[in-house]
Amino acid sequence: MSTVTSVDVGGICLELLNADHEDHVAAILSHYGLDDDVLWSPLGGIENNLSIVGNQQSSPTTALVEKVINSIDSLFLLQCRIRGIDPESAAAPQDMFRAAEMFFGMKGGDIAPLKPAERGKLAEHVQLTATGGRRDPCYTIVDSGEGQCPQDFGSTFCSLVRSNKLRIPFVQGKFNMGGSGALPFAGQRNMQLIISRRHPELVRGEEGTRKTGWGFTVVRRRNPRAGARSSSYEYLAPGGQVPCFDATELPVRASRDSACGGMLRWGSVIKLYNYQSDFPSAITFDLAYELSRRLYQIALPVRLCERRDYRAHSPETILTGMSVRVADDRAGVLEAGFPDSGIVHVDGAGDVPVEVVAFKAGKGRSFLTPQAAVFLTVNGQVHGTMPRRFLTREAIKLDFIKNDVMVVLNCTGIPARVREDLFMPSRDRLRECTAQRAIEEAVEQFLADHGPLQRLNRERREQELKDRLADDQPLTDALKSVIDNSPELRSLFGRGEHVKVQEEVGEEVREFVGVKFPTFFRLTVPPAPGESAVIRCHLGSWVRVLFETDAVNDYFTRGDKPGTLLIQPDGIFSRMFLRNGRASLVVQCPESAAVGDLISLYVEVTDPSRGGPFVHRIQLRILEPHVPREREPHDDDQDQNQSGALALPKIIEVEEDRWEVENFDAESGLWIVRDVDAGLVAKVNVDNRYLKSAMLRAVPDDRDLLRKRFVYGLVLAGVSLWQEYKEREDNDELIRSASKAVARILLPTITVLGALEPTASVADVA
Repeated sequence: MSTVTSVDVGGICLELLNADHEDHVAAILSHYGLDDDVLWSPLGGIENNLSIVGNQQSSPTTALVEKVINSIDSLFLLQCRIRGIDPESAAAPQDMFRAAEMFFGMKGGDIAPLKPAERGKLAEHVQLTATGGRRDPCYTIVDSGEGQCPQDFGSTFCSLVRSNKLRIPFVQGKFNMGGSGALPFAGQRNMQLIISRRHPELVRGEEGTRKTGWGFTVVRRRNPRAGARSSSYEYLAPGGQVPCFDATELPVRASRDSACGGMLRWGSVIKLYNYQSDFPSAITFDLAYELSRRLYQIALPVRLCERRDYRAHSPETILTGMSVRVADDRAGVLEAGFPDSGIVHVDGAGDVPVEVVAFKAGKGRSFLTPQAAVFLTVNGQVHGTMPRRFLTREAIKLDFIKNDVMVVLNCTGIPARVREDLFMPSRDRLRECTAQRAIEEAVEQFLADHGPLQRLNRERREQELKDRLADDQPLTDALKSVIDNSPELRSLFGRGEHVKVQEEVGEEVREFVGVKFPTFFRLTVPPAPGESAVIRCHLGSWVRVLFETDAVNDYFTRGDKPGTLLIQPDGIFSRMFLRNGRASLVVQCPESAAVGDLISLYVEVTDPSRGGPFVHRIQLRILEPHVPREREPHDDDQDQNQSGALALPKIIEVEEDRWEVENFDAESGLWIVRDVDAGLVAKVNVDNRYLKSAMLRAVPDDRDLLRKRFVYGLVLAGVSLWQEYKEREDNDELIRSASKAVARILLPTITVLGALEPTASVADVA
């Protein structure tokens, strides 16, 4: 760089910023003689750094989230430091939401109550802009945060596994690796541009461009050198220092007419070239939705700017996080009474707040993801998920609403050691461990006992069967004799058994307006004056304790001054549900209890607004173990056993107008849904392209028969597939895929085999 003047350095920086392809970046570097290997230093000072950079986020969108988080962290750190507060001290805010309130005046750190103009003003602090190609865009993240001095790039932007933010409670970044996780998704050359200037207040009294000026560098991936086994990442640093120059401001922010027309006086710019985006649509559409899913609660709004040629879409939108999107659209998309909340006890991890969101049928498409239904968050960011098929587990059985439900666990408060064991440093997946299994078990119990969800599942089931149930009597009549004489087919079917679903006590309250800080939290059936409430619990079982309150549904789960629940003795609390003025506390009989014991139960509910908590002292009386009452035999039981009565699946015929809701396409066959009892419901695509093609070729009198053959044949195949895959976690995907293949050849197979004579050859039939 000795032959390049200070003015030229600034010009090179802006040339790199305005480049929208990695090949153009390489050409600029070559033109100025900056591609010489001796001018580059290993990222993190570690030559063998591929294993660190490459072992992070598994998707490009998740990696991009880390860039946004880093920008918000930088804004909070700036505001903390210019106020003279040590970010690691007790005087600093203890989480991101209190930081947003202290530094940006957002009450409770909550974006939802802000007016659009207020959100827009805050969103100017962080911008994410898309330029370049549709399938390999360039993403530029600009923030007006603290920025970094050019001389400090090596220990900040270009470092790895340092403890830069480890002891700062209100930031997300802890591992000093998340920023590099996006590099493997940045084109073929894995290039990233970094530009930054330290806020003038933070370098007041210091002199020299390397302290007060702008610095920039380019990160790239170098192919394996001679003798090396793997490639490595490096950054431009001639003589061990990144290029720097003086300027009061730079045109790097997105403006109305340009991707880089607005000025930035301090802060940071990150540009990722030819990014392997999951979404070729405008940034304001699919990517915005996916970023919201990954950032359930975001501490500050972010402006998303589209500067490619997408005229059909708005050029800008504001990213506010999923919880705010849900709150904004609540009336139009949510089922009545949702979201609701609760607390679930997780062995080894403590009590975890849970929020449950249920959407009206088909209204949650832009909010939900086909892959995940349960989201585990820390400080609002999703760190891991459980698949949507989790809701169809035998213990839960929410098959009819599994595509319309979102469950959010706030894991911010779990012990640090458990959190480290549970979440990978990449913060995009769970580690298979004891904590993960304990959370799965606790959530399973919580959802199985969630009365409103179970009720909604039954309502959806009844509505679907009422509106779309095909007449399955012909199926029973036509197949009964065949199945009776076929052990192979008969083994697929069972008589079915009614399974009782836990009912929520009392009638469902449709209209409820709560208060942020409750004025009462009392037992539904209060004890006599001067006496303690006595609750009976069978040995080895659990019991429900009911309260009434005027607390809003998100009292225990919100970010701003949430309520807390304390239950003593330890080991007795299982879960609590809060919904529409009713709180249902579930406690379990202690393992050490004996019949006749009277256990003192202490329940405390409080929040930061109260001078003292709501306190309840309850006596838990242990009774003899509960013995289930045997079912009275029916007179016709023996006849049914002898006749082989069948629990054939109920059939719902799905036409093309329902494809999107059922996740079908033109070649889909069927999918199987577990009924609320022990039976099955088969949803068959009766507008399958192969069925329609066959019916067009057939004479009118044969078309009804073809349709029945197709439907009944797929149902038989579907039941067999269910039996084969019912224990698999991915059984839904397997049945859908296999039935698609069956649908392709089902009718031709029936035709060919039906035409065979005992002595005929295939050629004769053809």
